[in-house]
Amino acid sequence: MDIFSKGTPLLTEEQLGKQLGVSRVTVRDAMISLEQDGYLMRAAGRGTFVNEATRKLKSRISNSYNLSNLINLNGFSVTEQILEEKED
Repeated sequence: MDIFSKGTPLLTEEQLGKQLGVSRVTVRDAMISLEQDGYLMRAAGRGTFVNEATRKLKSRISNSYNLSNLINLNGFSVTEQILEEKED
């Protein structure tokens, strides 16, 4: 994960969606949440910028989300399937 300094401009929602392989709606929802938490600031006609150092955010994400949460947030579900059962 990259660490961005305050004032760093972000890619557009569309560009981030393509880069991350998620929909623009998913990116928009994440950016709104990050803006509400104070990590991003949006300026009409100028773009979206980092508001605080993201080092703090990195630990928050790793503590708050596990892989199954991230899969679910992207509209997929986690299932399990036994491929082979062996007796010891």
